[in-house]
Amino acid sequence: MIILQITQWLHRNDAKLQQEEIDRLNIYIGCSKRLKEMLEGGWSIIRIIRDTNALQQILVGCMLQIFQQLSAVNAIMQAFC
Repeated sequence: MIILQITQWLHRNDAKLQQEEIDRLNIYIGCSKRLKEMLEGGWSIIRIIRDTNALQQILVGCMLQIFQQLSAVNAIMQAFC
């Protein structure tokens, strides 16, 4: 497989880095497949709510936005950046 050859070439003497690179690529491939499903219309609001990973990500994003608004972090970030 070409991916194994590339990771062996990139990280010649470190098997741990090779495996980490392969794991990252597998995660990326899984995310790409999931995004393709979503864009092809295979996803609906009900399915997103039932999917625990997607629901968790949505809830974390909403909680971060609520915290940002209530604590005025955005004003602080704009003042110092």
